[in-house]
Amino acid sequence: MPWRDQALEELSASVEAARRVGASQLHTFSDGIGPGGVIRKPPPLRWEARYQSCVEGLEEAAKLVEGTGITLVVEAINNIYVPGYFWDEVGITLAICRAVDHPQVRLAFDCFHQQLSGGRLTDHLREALAWMTRFDVADVPGRGQPGTGEINFAHLSRVLETEGLRRRHLLRNGSGGGGQRWSGPSVPRGIRVLTPPTPTLAPLVDS
Repeated sequence: MPWRDQALEELSASVEAARRVGASQLHTFSDGIGPGGVIRKPPPLRWEARYQSCVEGLEEAAKLVEGTGITLVVEAINNIYVPGYFWDEVGITLAICRAVDHPQVRLAFDCFHQQLSGGRLTDHLREALAWMTRFDVADVPGRGQPGTGEINFAHLSRVLETEGLRRRHLLRNGSGGGGQRWSGPSVPRGIRVLTPPTPTLAPLVDS
């Protein structure tokens, strides 16, 4: 598939760039995202075929990061502000991580995106925890500071504590760019605040 070959070629270049700058994570997206958050036209595949293509593409992508210490992070993005994005809630990225089943393929749990597109933050967080490598905080509406909107971050912090973290996680405050301090509840044990922000590299996986 030519579009997968192109994505893997971009990933290979991104892996080399990540190694040069010492980045530990590379973000992967289900679709190409153009200026203004516009989704580039995906291949003409049914939902099931697109899902399987994502799994197979990430299986190939994982081979490119083996032994590098770099984690591929699959990211769900809400379909309210980015309509047409395939991985539109964390249930899909969790299913993909489970299907790929590789220690260097993990997911980002973004509270803002999940609240908009899938909700049920507590249930989804508990399900995703074993596969999660980053926990993003920003409130709804407006992607504001934690505590300014409808998400109960104190409760989610307690969930992280009581469920027990199986590995170190990054916490990113998405309300004003990476690297800001979380001004909400105390950061749970096992969570490392991301500062400075992880370098932003090219999209890696097309569906």
